Amino acid sequence: MINSQCTGIAISIVEATSYSIFAVKFKFGTIIILFAFWLALSHYLTPLLLSFGIISCLLTIYIIYRMDIADHEGNPLPLISVRILPFHGWLIFKILQSNIAVARLALSPKVNLTPRVLRVSTKDMSDMERIIYANSITLTPGTLTMEVEDDYLNIHALNAESAEELATGEMEGKVRSVVIHSKRGPI
Repeated sequence: MINSQCTGIAISIVEATSYSIFAVKFKFGTIIILFAFWLALSHYLTPLLLSFGIISCLLTIYIIYRMDIADHEGNPLPLISVRILPFHGWLIFKILQSNIAVARLALSPKVNLTPRVLRVSTKDMSDMERIIYANSITLTPGTLTMEVEDDYLNIHALNAESAEELATGEMEGKVRSVVIHSKRGPI
């Protein structure tokens, strides 16, 4: 009985420690991203202005976490990985490919439109994956995410080819490969 209680306490301490380490990394990553953005916009490298930039980033992070408006998926840090580069290249290729297909539809003398509305399940996707998936669909010409429901996306497709391409699940798989999942709860 005592041994199981000690084990439970030890596990709780390890979970709390790893959670706090994760929280620190999470906040540090956000500060780095904010400061890099500030630096890219300001272009001032004097010590005084650099210190003001760091202080403003720290103050912003403090206010965000003090107001409790940050969650584990609201941070862009999980998306900053080597995996995002191939996804962006693939998405740009798909956008160009879809642009050509829509231009052909618009310029062809025969009207070949077969618009339809699809309902795509996003049941086992995180919120971040669902957002990236819906935005990727909308960015691709010929398709539009009309509504994001609990576990479904309602999508308008301009023609049958666009609808069939979504049904293959290629874009869904690419989106899933980008997001790094965390087993931790909200920070």
